[in-house]
Amino acid sequence: MMNLEMTFLKQQEIEGSRSFGSSSQLEALVRYGVLAANTDLAILMGSNMPRFDSYILGDKTLKGRTGSYYTQTLIYDDSVQVILNAGENMAVDVGNRGVGIRPVIKSEELVKMALNYAKDGVNGTKILEYGEYPQYVVNSDLANILESLYVSDSLSYTGKTYTFDGRKYNESIKPFEPVEYAEFEVNGKKFVRVLANPYDEYGCKLSNGSWYQRKDGIWLEVDTVKWLIDEKSASLVSLNCLLAGIRFNDPCKGYDGDIRNTEMYRYLNTIMKKDLFTIAPKVRKNPSDKAKMLEKKDI
Repeated sequence: MMNLEMTFLKQQEIEGSRSFGSSSQLEALVRYGVLAANTDLAILMGSNMPRFDSYILGDKTLKGRTGSYYTQTLIYDDSVQVILNAGENMAVDVGNRGVGIRPVIKSEELVKMALNYAKDGVNGTKILEYGEYPQYVVNSDLANILESLYVSDSLSYTGKTYTFDGRKYNESIKPFEPVEYAEFEVNGKKFVRVLANPYDEYGCKLSNGSWYQRKDGIWLEVDTVKWLIDEKSASLVSLNCLLAGIRFNDPCKGYDGDIRNTEMYRYLNTIMKKDLFTIAPKVRKNPSDKAKMLEKKDI
């Protein structure tokens, strides 16, 4: 894996997208806008969905619903700036688990390569497809087939896993509780079965129009991740909020303004980076647990 850093946008990079006079603006956000749609995984893992939906670029489907996401900008010693689903700014406590993760990759080498493989996006943006991650729920017929194969231990395991936080949205004081989910392959496509852990106690509505409750087993398809290319800043910005449920930092420690000193930064660069960009081993093996709780530890 090439040398790359995963981080978040700075507030001035986003504000610059609203003011053409700012030298710190990201041109990619000027063209695309500051909003980001939630994936189903982000909703299932605890993204706080507001009562009134906003949508990305006029996409009024359930996949177009936008979510809040973290920046790395310090507001107070215990708060960080967040972009809300309609584009407003708000300070939230660093222990908040209901905010989406919209990762940014910093790598001059990768961005130079990305321009050779980029696809055209909206409003003159350039899009790179890079890495894989569980994103959207499968249709009900496929979910039933996968569940039947899962129960009978008939699925082929790729050898790859994805690690999320098992804590509920309101457990801000408690440390990271890693939960590992196995990746399976059927007819050349990859899937992950996750246990729903939504922000709302009444459940959540996903892109297929169905409602799901806490601890329901949900089948998601693993798909290629799309990134906005910003050549000037040597950055790739995730098109969507990929995940939620991870606190920014221990609220007892606060935030000193350097994201490299946070739990979130360690998660992005040790766990999420591996999950996004590690290729599954060629040798298939059966998982010891299809969805197992790892030993509790701080990240």
